[in-house]
Amino acid sequence: MVILRTILPWFAALLLCACASAEGTTAAPGTFTSDVERGARTVASATARGAEAVGDSLGTAYDGVTNGFEDPEHGAFGPYPKDYVRTVRNHMQRFENVPDTASFSFGQPERGYLNKGLLRGGKVEWQGWVVTIKIETATAFGQPQIDEYVVRMNDGEVVEVLRAKYASAIRRVMQEPASPPAARAP
Repeated sequence: MVILRTILPWFAALLLCACASAEGTTAAPGTFTSDVERGARTVASATARGAEAVGDSLGTAYDGVTNGFEDPEHGAFGPYPKDYVRTVRNHMQRFENVPDTASFSFGQPERGYLNKGLLRGGKVEWQGWVVTIKIETATAFGQPQIDEYVVRMNDGEVVEVLRAKYASAIRRVMQEPASPPAARAP
């Protein structure tokens, strides 16, 4: 035990010395300044290792906070999920352990999308179709229990199933209302 107490600090000191380098230890005045400029896209500058990665991260966060959330592309939602009822029911029974005796209630598929957080740039992370479902099952005591889910779909396949209370970040795209018929001339 005494040998370990003696060797361990020497080993730690050896590692610290091996990692430190004599090159570049003297910094020029003004080297450790950071600039936030929008036009030049300069976010940070430093001489430490990893400063470029930090600068990219700060630039992404700065862009996200200043520009806000990105809007989705209107043509990239994919085709309308035609047989979504059967697809979602099979997925829920197979992967989410919903019993065969459960009663399903489906909403209509809606276009939806999900953004990354503002500190991650606010870009669109996913876009596709969203279906809201309610599943009624019986508890162990025979009482009815209703669970609400939001299902994300792409190309007619289930991407993710979320409990409705955790799906508030998914935004839904409103359908364009049909234009009113043109008035006839008298």
